[in-house]
Amino acid sequence: MPNIGFKPYAAGVAMHASIDACLELRRQLGLSRASTVADVGRALERLRSVELIMATRGFATLPRGREITAGLQAKFSMYNSATIAFVKGHVDPNDFSDDIVVDPQVKAFRDMLTLVGNDDLPHAVVRFRAELRDGSTLTGEIDQPIGSPDKPMSDADIRGKLLDAGRGRVEEPSLERLADLAERLDQVQDAATLVELAVPLAAR
Repeated sequence: MPNIGFKPYAAGVAMHASIDACLELRRQLGLSRASTVADVGRALERLRSVELIMATRGFATLPRGREITAGLQAKFSMYNSATIAFVKGHVDPNDFSDDIVVDPQVKAFRDMLTLVGNDDLPHAVVRFRAELRDGSTLTGEIDQPIGSPDKPMSDADIRGKLLDAGRGRVEEPSLERLADLAERLDQVQDAATLVELAVPLAAR
């Protein structure tokens, strides 16, 4: 659908470009979704500092709290959302918990991260600059966040987000069936079928 955006991450849409930037930094450091805690630890040891540079107009309105001690605070912190992206390789609803925000690796990256406003950058653009302990530098730029009309999510990504959001909350067979039907809504005869499949485990 033209001009329709979808949010890939469980965070405010204004934070998505910074999340994409930290995911790109992960890739440049050789990390993937399959990377272990030890792999992330070795990547953190290579880093000295990380800057996220973004348009001043958007930067001025964003919650940027660095001192995070609870999951609820984390949902409204760009520092934390960007950090979760780097450390975990994703930003899912379960990533905003009290335990994760005080995780040593999360705290380590968050402490080396700095957000910088730039008057010359267009809205939605985020650049990153990471200084490594060996003296080298990694850089990159996100011109549009994933999920925006100019950089849409794939059908597989949208299905994956639905499954991730429902996992542990909706029965697995019902969740898969719900995802199947959501992909062909024009063929669903009765919306009650979708509602029944989406009934949470706690309500059954």
